[in-house]
Amino acid sequence: MFFHDNVLRKPFLYPSLYFKQHRQQYYDELNAVRAGGDYERWTEFFAGAIRHSAEVAIKTGRRVTQAFHED
Repeated sequence: MFFHDNVLRKPFLYPSLYFKQHRQQYYDELNAVRAGGDYERWTEFFAGAIRHSAEVAIKTGRRVTQAFHED
């Protein structure tokens, strides 16, 4: 939403990497939606991917800031 509304110039969360690393679970969760309409399970998985991506982004930002100050 922030990217779409021009608040951010580039997206900074990449949940696709998480989905790739957890490919089987990703497909299992999608299948659960398709087969039984289990959107709650999918939403929990997706929210976990976003949280993980945000934590990685925060750590990366802190490392960049630290490197900037050390240089």
